[in-house]
Amino acid sequence: MFRRQTIQESNFDSVMRAAATGTPAQLTIRLKIALLARDPSGPGQFNWGKGSAFTTEHLSRPGEDPHKGKVADGDGVLWDCLSWYETEFNAFRIKFKRIVELAWNNQLILLPPDGSDPAANIGDDTFRDFVSSRTVPAHVRCGLEVALVSTANKRGFHAWMEAVKLAKKPVAGAFRSYAQRITEEDVEFERSSGSLRQVVAAHEVGHWLGKPVGLTVPERFLGHVDPEYGRTLSKRMAMMGMGSLVTPFEAAPFLLRAVRHTGLLTGWRVMHRIHFDRGIPISALQKRLFP
Repeated sequence: MFRRQTIQESNFDSVMRAAATGTPAQLTIRLKIALLARDPSGPGQFNWGKGSAFTTEHLSRPGEDPHKGKVADGDGVLWDCLSWYETEFNAFRIKFKRIVELAWNNQLILLPPDGSDPAANIGDDTFRDFVSSRTVPAHVRCGLEVALVSTANKRGFHAWMEAVKLAKKPVAGAFRSYAQRITEEDVEFERSSGSLRQVVAAHEVGHWLGKPVGLTVPERFLGHVDPEYGRTLSKRMAMMGMGSLVTPFEAAPFLLRAVRHTGLLTGWRVMHRIHFDRGIPISALQKRLFP
């Protein structure tokens, strides 16, 4: 059995379950997000340098005129915005959760130490927790679960994101979204560069998979794959670049939690599900334990 099945921290929670017959081991990061319906006519800002974050929420009811105002994007450009109607914001919340999880899940595989490296010691009982079948290599499937929560409990969420409703649909990517502010356009697959497509909301959620420090501390955020969203095509394809691929860069939060859940400090390997499904050799340790 793993050392810790559940870990709860200020940046995100995680659960790791051992494999069973026909069911692989699973590591799930659970991110509780306060998704706020921004009122464009009211105050709202994220003043990270002074350690404060607040916003004004509003949902318009049927028959009411929506509130109007201007909201700045990540480049400081002001955009005409409207308040959300309750029904459309509820639909947006559902789509946000679904599309973000769809973008992140069914991609990342972690391979545990297999006994081939003496420096990465793993006991037989621990290794068995990663094996679901004698014919399938020991592994962990990783996933992200989004839980949309209320801001009423100030300690009840890991991430704080405003949803802005634009008065006019912009050219794709014209509004510069960021980790704390997205628009209704960001839950669609959009071309981000050349042939690369990305769900912007999934990228922005990825920024919240950083360190367990305060909500307004810069180290809270996972950065881009490099300062220019990927200098090479392989990096630009990454979720934290300009694409939708979960790469070793995005694997870091999962890998760190796998270490803490299991106590296995070294010997892990990161692999995309596509490569894993194409077939990799079964280790000598697994052959010995499951002849």
